[in-house]
Amino acid sequence: MTIINSLIMADDHELVRSGLKSLIQQQFPDTPICETGCGAQALALMLQQQPTLTLLDVTLPNMNGLDVVASARKSGYKGKIIMLSMHHWPKYVARAWLNGADGYVLKDSAFEELLVAINSVMKHERYLSKGICSQAVSDVLEHMGPNQDDLLTPRQRQVLQLVAEGHSSKYIANQLNVSLKTVEAHRSSIMNRLGIHDFAGLIKAAISLGLTQVN
Repeated sequence: MTIINSLIMADDHELVRSGLKSLIQQQFPDTPICETGCGAQALALMLQQQPTLTLLDVTLPNMNGLDVVASARKSGYKGKIIMLSMHHWPKYVARAWLNGADGYVLKDSAFEELLVAINSVMKHERYLSKGICSQAVSDVLEHMGPNQDDLLTPRQRQVLQLVAEGHSSKYIANQLNVSLKTVEAHRSSIMNRLGIHDFAGLIKAAISLGLTQVN
């Protein structure tokens, strides 16, 4: 029987979190579950609590799930991580694997598949949702070279996400605990590195990198 000492669940939709938490508690009644709708808070909780398992939505406000995984691993987080996503794109899965995720489950999957994923990763096996072609992911990994993801630092990706979400430079500065001048410098650097010349270009880049689902 799979034993999960503690679990963190991060999804920006409260209704989704509530329903998923209820289903998980039915299967693992003794497992304490901590939940959040914010990427930055998810990272903080992962590092503070060191849960056995973390369920992360790919698209989270303030810091997207893929960057949360990368930062958590670099900071020494050893627990298992399963990404929950609406995205079928092989590039997203490839980035999740490279960043240190253990599983990738599509949100339109049945709850039973999530249970299979949980049991698999807890047995140190990687799990990929049935709706995604593993060969396509392997092909992306094999040919993945320098791209927009690699051109930006984690902090620049975070700034780009916050800009695309419509936040002001002042808000971003307060959120990241940096000066307004630093935020503007990051924004200028992002535009230079990606060859972007206007705000619309920033939004398109953020969507392309999976940092936001803004339409």
